Amino acid sequence: MICQGGEALSKALRILYDRHRREMIGRLRKDMGSEAEDIFHETLVILVENVLDGRFSGKSSLATYLWAIAHNLCLRRHARSARDERYVNHFSGNETHATNPEIDYIDEQLRDSVEQMLEKLPPQCREILRLWMRKYSMQEIAEQLNYENAVVVRNVKSRCLKKIAGLIGNDPALREVLEEWIKND
Repeated sequence: MICQGGEALSKALRILYDRHRREMIGRLRKDMGSEAEDIFHETLVILVENVLDGRFSGKSSLATYLWAIAHNLCLRRHARSARDERYVNHFSGNETHATNPEIDYIDEQLRDSVEQMLEKLPPQCREILRLWMRKYSMQEIAEQLNYENAVVVRNVKSRCLKKIAGLIGNDPALREVLEEWIKND
């Protein structure tokens, strides 16, 4: 029975591969160059994992779902290369102040994703985290939001960060943003 299931999965993957390969790799190549085929293969692996884990519910078409996975993979790779570039430039003394539209776009996408996560939190958490991200001290937040003291705010903020971590799940780019926030606290 397992062998038959494996054969069925293999056949289904071959059909998906044949049906979507040319179009997806062609479109991905415009943005990702030589990484396009790797991204397509990784997209198929993630699809299989999501189907097996029950995360693909079939509410969207399979093609739409594949494109969403591929889009997220592209964003992650762009974000990773942008971080690597900033790291190298910072430590080599070549840091430039000119803006890079690609990096700006990725940062904007990450900010939008974080904003969407914040909107899913209770109002109390949203207010604290937004002020905290703007570098307000715990005491300033306590005063502005009428909390008893900074310790109370720090405890609430900690619970809020745990809630947002649960919402972020396994998204590496968003998880990195969250870890950066925590590190800079």
